[in-house]
Amino acid sequence: MTASEVHLPVSIPELLELLKRNPQLLLFAGGTGILREKGSRFIDLPPSIALLDNVAELRTVTRTERYVELGSGLRLSEILSFKQGTIAPILREAIAGIANPVIRNLATLGGNLACRERFMDSWSALACLDALLEIREPSGSHWMNVNRLIGETGKPALPPVMVISRIRVPVDSWPFILVRKLGQAGWPGDDTWTFAALAKIDKGYLVDLRLAMGGRCGLRFPELDSRLEGSSLPLGTKEVVALVADYREAAWELDPDAALPFSRMADLALGKLR
Repeated sequence: MTASEVHLPVSIPELLELLKRNPQLLLFAGGTGILREKGSRFIDLPPSIALLDNVAELRTVTRTERYVELGSGLRLSEILSFKQGTIAPILREAIAGIANPVIRNLATLGGNLACRERFMDSWSALACLDALLEIREPSGSHWMNVNRLIGETGKPALPPVMVISRIRVPVDSWPFILVRKLGQAGWPGDDTWTFAALAKIDKGYLVDLRLAMGGRCGLRFPELDSRLEGSSLPLGTKEVVALVADYREAAWELDPDAALPFSRMADLALGKLR
């Protein structure tokens, strides 16, 4: 076991300068995902680590009429402690289903989104909400829709050297929400998925529908979601069956093992709108 050089940046510019000098620098906040991946009694960490606890910019909360901006360094338990209405109920429900209170006291929202091996629990809710991520790189910064984290193969596609600094979450009202965790829950595996659904209804008509599922790949099909928009409720059985079949086919193209759970959850969500 070798000793690691530990850096304690106090600002994002300082952190980015460290990343510029050492692109292999490990960013360590809650550490739950990093330690989970090690999977052994003895932890062998990289030569250089940056602890993020002292970067105050990563722990800010800003609220406007349209959205709330959450610093990526906020602990999941802190977000759950916000008063009702601060964050979208679908995100609150997704976070509440993550692991247990001990893990939620350590894990951060940014860490939950920055996993490069799989989509963790918060992603599907944020994907339905079309949340934005502020990506800070040594070369500059930009905002990215969380749905763009899905690469061509369905796997996470994060920039190689970056910091997620803020998550901008819309605070629109959605009368229908659904969050379900599938498969192994305590220790995410290949059969672990988190499904989320949102729907807006106006005067008996479906005006917006969004479904997403995250796990070893990310599934989000806006072109299929929009097919029933404008339909009167309850939805017709024939239209629902046809759409669920198309969801299954689209999921199969990315990951055959995801096709059945995604289509079943789509059927469940649409069934509640029949």
